[in-house]
Amino acid sequence: MNRRKGDLPAKTCPVCGRPFRWRRRWRNDWPAVRYCSERCRRGRGHANRLLAAFFVACCWSWAPSAAAQPVVETGAYLGRWFELARTPNDFQDNRPRHVGRVFSVCTGSTAHYARESADSIRIVNRCERIAGDGTRWRDEARGYALVEPGTDGAVLRIAFGPWWARWLQRAVSLGGFEYRIFALGPKNGRGEYSWSVVGNAGRGFLFLLARSPEVDEATWQAILQAARDAGLPVSRLVRRPKQ
Repeated sequence: MNRRKGDLPAKTCPVCGRPFRWRRRWRNDWPAVRYCSERCRRGRGHANRLLAAFFVACCWSWAPSAAAQPVVETGAYLGRWFELARTPNDFQDNRPRHVGRVFSVCTGSTAHYARESADSIRIVNRCERIAGDGTRWRDEARGYALVEPGTDGAVLRIAFGPWWARWLQRAVSLGGFEYRIFALGPKNGRGEYSWSVVGNAGRGFLFLLARSPEVDEATWQAILQAARDAGLPVSRLVRRPKQ
């Protein structure tokens, strides 16, 4: 006998927060079902990893900064960035399990920034992970950044994941995860900053970014020196392998 939809068992998806009901394809493993869709199942790790890393970073972000702060033109900072090097962190250097496989740490990381409103920026971070059998997975995290007033555009407050995760991050950290631009390269022919040194006030992490996956040696040394001048942990950097 067919049951009415309202009589079917229901659960709440922990990723999107929406209720969902029993479906025929889940009839053999309904007790183990946690997510309403494949999209939410894939997204569960991103939000959890980024939220955990966010709380760690918050603990580092209260130290005072002595470095001079650049004046950042937000429009010239938008677009795609390639990660040249990073200090190890929990959300890129973990080995997540996905579709029954254990995947590698992030490689080939990129970040794309697009203007959402006058003071809001949409963020899409991507990287590639590889399983032991050669399966490739493009991992992705999405979030939003708010330009912190009074910082000349050099400090963004970022939150990742679904709306409830972003709300929680901003609520407990007075605005979100700190993204501080310490130094910038000259503008390229498109009017974009050519490279960027990013960290936080506590110097707990460091990212070196550029508009292309590789830079020449003179540019690389200039970026490193800018990071040293800002007191950032250059000795802990792991450089992106050359293609």
